[in-house]
Amino acid sequence: MALLLFASISWSVDQASDPLHGISRDDLNLQRDVLEIVVEEAAVSVSGSELREGARYPVERIRFDAEGFVTEWIEYDRSGEADSTIRYTYESGRLVLEEEYRRWR
Repeated sequence: MALLLFASISWSVDQASDPLHGISRDDLNLQRDVLEIVVEEAAVSVSGSELREGARYPVERIRFDAEGFVTEWIEYDRSGEADSTIRYTYESGRLVLEEEYRRWR
């Protein structure tokens, strides 16, 4: 018997005051100097009275610069390949470039 657990993670971004400021740790309600978030999933199976976790694979990766702004947001498919990547460039704390890359299928 296999049991699948799915974490429901939702990022709420508040950019109402200035839409050009980009996404920051504050917008994601993160504290301190978080430099990277990695979200992973894994299958869980029941073996006797124990739960066993299968191999993990990445779902999302979010990277931040020293000022706390998101510099890269990657979403992965089930095989662990990057499905989409968004890169952000800032000047003086303002978003000046947003590049999106999607894998060709």
